[in-house]
Formats: sequence, C-alpha cells, structure tokens
Amino acid sequence: MISYTKEFNDIKFTPFLDGVQALIDYGAYELSVVRHSSSYGSDKGLYEIGVFDKLAGMVSLPGITLAGDTIKGYLTEEDVSVIMKKMETLSTNEGVQIAI
Repeated sequence: MISYTKEFNDIKFTPFLDGVQALIDYGAYELSVVRHSSSYGSDKGLYEIGVFDKLAGMVSLPGITLAGDTIKGYLTEEDVSVIMKKMETLSTNEGVQIAI
C-alpha cells in the first residue's frame, strides 16, 4: 500500500549525519528535508530542503527555491508543509516517502 506524504506531520524521518532526513518522491523530482548541525536553521530547530531532478541532480525550482539556489533553509514545519503542497502542484504528483 502506498502511503502519500502530504504535510510535515506525515513525514517519517531517519537518522542522517548528526540529525535527520526524509526524501519524498514527486515523480520527476525528489524533495529532501533535513535538520542536522550543518543545515541552515538547525541551531534554531528549523529545517532545510533541497530539490532533486532525477535526471539533472540538485536544481533550483521556481516557487520552491530562489533562482540559482538549490536549497532553502530556516524553515518551520508549516513552511515545509507549504513547500510539499507546492511540489505536488508543480509536479502534478502526490508525494510518496522514499525509504532511506
């Protein structure tokens, strides 16, 4: 059974470096959500995201990251939920968490 990941509370994080990470599949794109000592905002308990194009690697995606930026940091749980909804809209695919 596929479990769709629609908002922050649906995310199941796994250990990553000295923190946590989750990967969510949106068809042609994957969204990485992290919090560890080197991520932007981690010292404030906030999260960082990165967008990956499955063919091109890490990319900037209009509406998600700024032009030329492949990551976005200092995100609250609510900010991550908004980004997840935008990813679903832009990709026309529901998010499915990838087991790491």
